[in-house]
Amino acid sequence: MRRALVVKRFRPGDLVIRRHRLLKTQGTVLRFDGTDENGTSRAWVRWNHADTLPNPSLEAVDELELVNGDPTSRGQPMLRKEILRTPRTVSTPPGSTMDIAAVAAVLVTSEDPTHPIDLAFDGQGASRWISGESGEQTVIVAFDAAQSIRAVHLEVDEPDVARTQELDLSLSTDGGRTYRHLLRQEYNFSPPDSSHETERWSIVADGVTHLRLRIKPDKGGKPCRATLTTLAVE
Repeated sequence: MRRALVVKRFRPGDLVIRRHRLLKTQGTVLRFDGTDENGTSRAWVRWNHADTLPNPSLEAVDELELVNGDPTSRGQPMLRKEILRTPRTVSTPPGSTMDIAAVAAVLVTSEDPTHPIDLAFDGQGASRWISGESGEQTVIVAFDAAQSIRAVHLEVDEPDVARTQELDLSLSTDGGRTYRHLLRQEYNFSPPDSSHETERWSIVADGVTHLRLRIKPDKGGKPCRATLTTLAVE
């Protein structure tokens, strides 16, 4: 027997709550997005509470309830609105290095199981991250709260392969939706004579939500793996 699909009479702009949550956070219906595997209609809802994650979220319409007194329940159009919040910026003392594990998540395109990305942030010069595959790699530091940045420190060790590395650094202040390019730099490794790169880039930026480093291991296209001994943010 085919299941009948019952669609609640919600419209974009309606004010709703989740039916079975103790915390009755209110949200606004943005748009509808088809059905799930059980045939239940789904809607995107932007929640009014800043700590609700993800936000907006995709919700089953059956789990939503119209807020009493919502003008749309009387057939009147409701003004669609969103509260703009200024990101809270966190600053570290001048010259001090951020504890990335405490203030951010790190996204990386690949890692060697024996040389994970954690090793680039452990402060130990004897360890390093190595990508799990050759070719261009990306490392993104996604901060839990917007940060003030004054410098980025980087070290790379290449004891084996002669290559020309290209680095591209950019940042985002809007949650990673767009990035502003900061710098692009090349370095020629020619071990054993030139096998260690150390950089400290002065950067003055507030409200930073994401820091992105793109690494092209060899500008000439040689099949090399990217590596980082140290990546630190002040």
